[in-house]
Amino acid sequence: MTSILGMRFFESSKYVLRTAHNYMAMPAILSGKFIKKLPKDLGDIVIQAAKDSAKLQLDWAIEYDRRNEKLLKELHGVKVTEFNKADHARAREICRNLQIENARRIHMEKEQQLIATLAEKY
Repeated sequence: MTSILGMRFFESSKYVLRTAHNYMAMPAILSGKFIKKLPKDLGDIVIQAAKDSAKLQLDWAIEYDRRNEKLLKELHGVKVTEFNKADHARAREICRNLQIENARRIHMEKEQQLIATLAEKY
């Protein structure tokens, strides 16, 4: 909802389908060599800080999404619809097949499988 509000998409479209797929946190990218050179207690602190940061970013994204959905509805007359469970499952299946096909095409089947496994956990 934040992107829709910020990019003013509500000016050209008054309907949004919430698909529950776009919460993103910025990754912490660190060199494994760097972390291994640190004393263990400092390395643990750096790793924990990265995890805490990702969690906080996700919490903020959810908070802003809810706040901006309310603004879109109240100030701009946007109507928000959500998939029912059956439609959501069908959309995930369609996307899964495309993800597998694309992973094969770029020779990243193992990575795609790892991502799929993680997605099921969360």
